[in-house]
This record gives sequence, structure tokens and C-alpha cells, in this order.
Amino acid sequence: LMVQNLAGSLALVTCKEPLRHSMASQLRNALIKAQLPDAQWVEQASQVIAQENLELGCNLIEKAATEKALRDVDHQIAHAMDLRRTPKTPLNDQFIQMQNWLRFLPEALRPKAGALVPHQKRVYEDFAKLPRDRVAQQQAGGAAGGPSEQAVGAFEGQQQQQQQQQQ
Repeated sequence: LMVQNLAGSLALVTCKEPLRHSMASQLRNALIKAQLPDAQWVEQASQVIAQENLELGCNLIEKAATEKALRDVDHQIAHAMDLRRTPKTPLNDQFIQMQNWLRFLPEALRPKAGALVPHQKRVYEDFAKLPRDRVAQQQAGGAAGGPSEQAVGAFEGQQQQQQQQQQ
């Protein structure tokens, strides 16, 4: 649960701006190759399309990062468990030495066998919700009149001006 949320959040934070810039650049190049006459329209259209599809792209990247992190952690845990099952391996000896240190920890800090109790699991679930709540609040607060809507409004305004000039 923790590795999924951490990997997903890190991917989301690090990919957003580079993805938006890359999408806008690729769209701009594709529209220029289509030989559209108005360079300003090409720029605005590429920015609007990139902004409108940014969340979808970020979700795909977040999902891929989460799945990869989960596979990597599962692989590492399986490998460590295999080594611990083999007697007289260095890792097994280190594991036993670590067990000796655990007896010096207070009872509240000692790891216990079995599943998490509900209040412990809630800590992990709250951690997973925390960053997304902040992002949702920021997006909800700035959704009306955001950059995407402003760009669309500017684009429509320019189209109307061009039509009036042609008449």
C-alpha cells in the first residue's frame, strides 16, 4: 500500500510539467506539418489540447509507476525470503543478529507477526489520501477560469475577430 502510494505520488509530481511541455511540443509540430496558416492558432490549439489531456497522461504514468514499484518490491521481498529460508547464508545470520536488537526496543515499537490492526492500517490509508486531497482542493479552487478555459476563450475570441475582419 505504501509503495504504491509513494511511487504514484512521486510519478505524478515529477511528470506533470515535462509531460505537458512534451505533449504541446509534439502537437505543435504535428499541426505545423499540416501546414495550418495561423501560427498563433497552432500554438493555442496545442496548448489547449495538451492541457485537456494532461490528467489522462498523468494517470497513465502514475499507474505504470505504481505497478512497476509493486513488482520491484515484491521481487525484492521474495528474494530476501528465499535467502532467509536457506540455512547458514550471510543474510540469514544478519537477520538473526537483527532479531537480537529487537529485544532492546520498547514493546510498542517491536514488530509483531500478523496483519495490521485497523488503527495502524488507517495510518497508511490516510497517507494515501493526503496528497490527493490537497491536489483535488487546489484544482477545485482554481477550476473555473483555469488556464485551459482561458486559452479556449482567447481562441474563440480571435476566431470571431478574424470572421468580422473577413466580412
